[in-house]
Amino acid sequence: MDALNHEKNRRILIIDDNEAIHDDFRVILSSQTLDTSALDRAEAAILGGTYDQAEPEYFEIDSAFQGQEGLEKIQQALQKDRPYAMAFVDVRMPPGWDGIETIQRLWKECSDLQVVICTAYSDYEWHEIVKKLGRTEKLLILKKPFEKEEVYQLAIALTEKWHLSKQAKLKHRELEQIVNQRTRQIEEANRDLTMALEEAEKADRAKSEFLANMSHEIRTPMNSVIGFSEVLAQEDLTDEQQKYVNLIWRSGKNLMRIINDILDFSKIEAGKLEMDMVDCAISQILADVDEMLRPMAQDKGLDFKILQSGQLPVKICTDPERLHQCLINLVSNAIKFTDEGHVYIKVTMKRRSDEKMYILFDIEDSGIGIKARDREKIFESFTQADGSTRRKYGGTGLGLAITGCLARLLGGELMLNSEEGKGSTFSLMLPADFDPTKAMSSEIEHDTRRIKRCDEKDGQGKQNKFSGQVLVAEDVKTNQILTRALLSRMGLDVTIAADGHEAVQMVLEREFDLIFMDIQMPGMDGLEATKTLRGKGVETPIVALTAYAMKGDDKRCMEAGCNGYLSKPLDRLRLLEKVRRYLSKAGDSPSEIIVSINSGIDERASQEGRVDKGGRNGDRHQIMNWDRLMGRLGDEDLIQKVVPIFLKDNKERLEKLEEAVKAADAEAVKLYAHAIKGAGRNVGARSLSDVADEMECTGGEGDIEACIALFDSVKTELEKVMTFLSRPDWIEVAKREKIITDDILHAAMVS
Repeated sequence: MDALNHEKNRRILIIDDNEAIHDDFRVILSSQTLDTSALDRAEAAILGGTYDQAEPEYFEIDSAFQGQEGLEKIQQALQKDRPYAMAFVDVRMPPGWDGIETIQRLWKECSDLQVVICTAYSDYEWHEIVKKLGRTEKLLILKKPFEKEEVYQLAIALTEKWHLSKQAKLKHRELEQIVNQRTRQIEEANRDLTMALEEAEKADRAKSEFLANMSHEIRTPMNSVIGFSEVLAQEDLTDEQQKYVNLIWRSGKNLMRIINDILDFSKIEAGKLEMDMVDCAISQILADVDEMLRPMAQDKGLDFKILQSGQLPVKICTDPERLHQCLINLVSNAIKFTDEGHVYIKVTMKRRSDEKMYILFDIEDSGIGIKARDREKIFESFTQADGSTRRKYGGTGLGLAITGCLARLLGGELMLNSEEGKGSTFSLMLPADFDPTKAMSSEIEHDTRRIKRCDEKDGQGKQNKFSGQVLVAEDVKTNQILTRALLSRMGLDVTIAADGHEAVQMVLEREFDLIFMDIQMPGMDGLEATKTLRGKGVETPIVALTAYAMKGDDKRCMEAGCNGYLSKPLDRLRLLEKVRRYLSKAGDSPSEIIVSINSGIDERASQEGRVDKGGRNGDRHQIMNWDRLMGRLGDEDLIQKVVPIFLKDNKERLEKLEEAVKAADAEAVKLYAHAIKGAGRNVGARSLSDVADEMECTGGEGDIEACIALFDSVKTELEKVMTFLSRPDWIEVAKREKIITDDILHAAMVS
């Protein structure tokens, strides 16, 4: 009924079996409004104000004399889209439906019909009417006999109510349409945003993959360039040849530094560069900077010094790798832009206005200086002071931008004070997060003579020679040749596998002491090969090799089962450190061999966290495993020398562990439990190593009560191992039984 959108609905239906009642309603609801004009004029005269004559209300009235007839009229009106606004319904209308049933049927057809039920309460009590029709705002009672004013007012009020209700529904429908439209718009916008986010994430992944692939593709040939130049540097070369080799090596290192800068810049842009905050020694970081850059300063005839003012903490909590990177960038820049004079690294501790202590590294030079207008610009990415600077000195313009970002990520800032033609001072200020109860150093301890590039000699000048069988899984031919050359020079027997499948097959067919596993290989890659070997119970140390060097690579390698991680290009000193960690040198004493073995276990444990209590081979109840012991030491004569040391050391460790438990010294508990765990793994004592590992972790959590309970278990398992190894015939029994369990130990003791 579109007209109702603009005009009020005054259609009323009278349902009553008494024709006289219909006449009464028509008279009352006739076109002439009730004459209240005299009363209204009197009210205006007494109370003041004006008299406005009301517009008459016009009602359209239809009659029905039975309930069935009333229902038909309601249906016809709805079909014509001219509904009734209200109905007056008599309660008693024989012989058909009574008023209550009529109203029920009317509401089924027209739910918003306003109804006045006319009754003398002789037929139904009020509670009966409510029970049948329910409590509703659409029903009113008109008691007979009724007053005409009462009828008239009900008609006006209920038709107005019907109209307002319709308007409210229309408005509600309009609002629903608006809400639905807005909802669709928001949903479309959300879909667009989701698609844009997915595209951005896709682009970010593509960028990361590109950087990783670029890193891999560049690092692979650079591994050969740098690695073989180091190999050549150890040969008997003429001075001119040595000069050329050094030039190749330095150029390769410079290129790698540029590559690393680009990778770092990309990670900083993406917000993915994370800091690894640990306690580290300032003196060690400065010694490394000195060792790397002093030769560059000396080549230019510069006075190069590291100067300390006042006391410094021995250790601070920061990211040592990133602090080292900041200092290398700043000091190398200072040397590059200084042709004569000096480059000084001044280190002091300073209290700022926030009452916090900071370490201040001032890198001062007497170089070309920076113009005032260029001082802000040089911290922007890919920017240098001017074009002439780039042409003369080279560089990407990323170093200072990265250093500034790293300084902020480390909680500090990078500042500049410079004067053109007189030099510059770059000040790196970082929080001096340190333990004030620990020692302070009054002098920076750095001795550049203690480290030499590519040095493989011990303190007596003897060449470090190791013994052992090493497998190198590597698909690139040049990398195979380089890695073999580097390892062979250390006295190792090297076997090459060209892919993961071949590496797995070789390891399962023969014993190796150490495995270097390239991660990116065709077919079965290094991670899959490592997982396969660990799944088959192989415990040989595996060191991952990768040219990706992206964030998270080390974690993925450790999760796959690797013990260590090296990025390409291979650095010979780092390679030497890994070999030293896992293998013994020829001529090492038994105690040194134990230390070497334990160091390998320690590194794996530090990466893996707690030991898998289920074990990989289901051997957690082993007292001792002969094959594992032979795999560790490789020689029966050596085993006979090592076992007495094992017995002596672990007896003392158990005593120290007991003292630590009694003293409630959680740190000491963790330390001695860790040592016993490593010793247990050396001889394949799974039960001992597992319970010792649990005690180590519990000690690390500071739960002394739990440590007290665990100590008895550690003691019991260790005593079993020591009881068996103390037997004169233990080797004979171990070789025969291979795995010593509680039952075998008991049988051996009673035999």
